[in-house]
Amino acid sequence: MARLLCVWEQGGQLGHLTRLKLPIELALQMGHEVFLAVRELHNVKLVLGDLPVTLLQAPFKQNIAAATSDQYLSYTHLIHRQCFSSVDELDCLVRAWRGLLDLVQPQTVLF
Repeated sequence: MARLLCVWEQGGQLGHLTRLKLPIELALQMGHEVFLAVRELHNVKLVLGDLPVTLLQAPFKQNIAAATSDQYLSYTHLIHRQCFSSVDELDCLVRAWRGLLDLVQPQTVLF
């Protein structure tokens, strides 16, 4: 039995989480242990129902002010606004992800 870590950290809609449902179901059917690190824990049951996965809070940039699409001139702008905007912020998120990976010790990570 392997450990699978599925990750949903970006995007506010359920499409990102919905895409993980089939791989999670297949992994569970094969007897693997599934961990799910998600941005919005309250939406998990809407998509996955009562699938027996271990839920974890995904590290992500919080308190992002709403923006119109014209403020995202490039992918760099998106990363700056949605993911990290300073070296210190990036360092904290990387440390949080490394801690999560050390905790779960997955054989496979599915983003």
